[in-house]
Amino acid sequence: MLAVVLSAALHATWNFLLRRAGGSNTVLALSKVAEAALLLPIAAVLWRSSGMDLDGRFAMAVTVATGLALANYAALAAAYRRADLSLVYPVARGGVFLFLPLLGFLAFGERPGPRGWLSLALIVGGILLLPLRTLDRGSVREMTRHLRSAAIGLALVAAAATAGYTVWDKYSVGFLNPFLYFYGYTLLLALWFAATLARTPRAEVRGQWRAHPVSIVMIGLLNAGAYYLILLALRDGMATQVLAVRQLSIPIGVGLGWRLLGESLTPSRALGAALITAGCIGAALM
Repeated sequence: MLAVVLSAALHATWNFLLRRAGGSNTVLALSKVAEAALLLPIAAVLWRSSGMDLDGRFAMAVTVATGLALANYAALAAAYRRADLSLVYPVARGGVFLFLPLLGFLAFGERPGPRGWLSLALIVGGILLLPLRTLDRGSVREMTRHLRSAAIGLALVAAAATAGYTVWDKYSVGFLNPFLYFYGYTLLLALWFAATLARTPRAEVRGQWRAHPVSIVMIGLLNAGAYYLILLALRDGMATQVLAVRQLSIPIGVGLGWRLLGESLTPSRALGAALITAGCIGAALM
């Protein structure tokens, strides 16, 4: 589980850098293009030395992974057009565990067990506490009303896509080199993001690059490192367990936002972070 914990730290760090850079879609797109460009020499050398053929199975694996990732992006974007980040984000993250245990069981026969289910309950409960303004019934009732909206349905579609590509990743790294699989998926995503940049005003693209060149490169590299570590962990670990422990990135991100960005640490946010941490520790011991 050390690889998953390190992945969570890298994931929280690149999200912190993205927030510090303004969190724009242009910065994110530039980081994906930079990631693919910087890792191309490594992928080329590894491919030549491995002797692996870019056959139909490889193409299928990276195409399905890319499709599921883009479905996640599209559903999240549609949800964010209809509701606030503070509502959509926790549902998209916590909702993964409505789908992943079943998919993990159907694909690999995974069974979390009583301790695993308790850990998942703590993580989901903690995630749902994060956006509450106060720890009272009024805030809970307000959030409950929002849970019946179209935005929440889209957030759950995003969660299902995340669960799907997690299971697909575990399946794919069972017969493919993890780095080459990861790079193929990254390259296809980079091409998609490059197409979005082509439709973005050039002044916006140049302005964001000039303002945040180091952050853009670091976001790309940290994102790559976080994802690759998860692939290594998925080879031998349960998909549900790996993704549960990875939620440690959330309390790390809360801490970074509080200490370095001056974000408020409300009682509900502190309690939510504590529950998620406890759930992650429990999941690591599954």
